[in-house]
Amino acid sequence: MFKNIFSKKPKILKQWSINKNNEVYQLIIYNNKTVALTYGKYAHGSGCKIMTWQEVLDGKMDENINNIFAPTIIFELKKHLSTIIIC
Repeated sequence: MFKNIFSKKPKILKQWSINKNNEVYQLIIYNNKTVALTYGKYAHGSGCKIMTWQEVLDGKMDENINNIFAPTIIFELKKHLSTIIIC
């Protein structure tokens, strides 16, 4: 029987959140090898950008993250992803 790989909700492995200008911003690493950057009054309400772990490691989300979070978050995010991938 075919099992739908999208039927399970991905598990959060690591998450950063800030409240800025009455909007919630979240950066989330999921176990399905994706990273989400969400924003809006209720975090996911206004928008979401999702990339693979490799795209994030390649710097494709750096500008978006840097516009919202402190520059140290990019370092923490990539360090955490590298640790996960090695394990």
